[in-house]
Amino acid sequence: LPPLTYPERIHSFIAAAIDYAQQQQAAEIVLLGHHEGAYWALNYPIAQSVAVPLRVVLVAARVNTQASQSYENLINANILPVADFYYKDDRTAQAAALKRLQASKRAGLTQYHQIGLTAVHSSLEQEQLFRRIKGWLNKP
Repeated sequence: LPPLTYPERIHSFIAAAIDYAQQQQAAEIVLLGHHEGAYWALNYPIAQSVAVPLRVVLVAARVNTQASQSYENLINANILPVADFYYKDDRTAQAAALKRLQASKRAGLTQYHQIGLTAVHSSLEQEQLFRRIKGWLNKP
């Protein structure tokens, strides 16, 4: 067999994780992608059908060099609840986040939430991010 391409490998990793969660009888699955991984977390449910409820969390999304579609196109094709966390202090990240937000509004997505974070002391940054993500996940 020919070796898998990078996107195929990523999708197989995500599929294996979802299969494992289903074996554990997870009621809901959250795909969390950080930086370039945010692309794959958003891309996977569009490319593959999944039988259990999914939510997607994007953390500091960055452009992926292996991307075949833009974040805006993926957001337009998305029907899942999405939380998009970005850092407001970075002008490039803020501009990209605005494009994603505008794409969600054009698509009429009511379950797309964008949360701007401010950079804090590095020892507190992970704790703040964890609390914000947990807060979003705990919302009905």
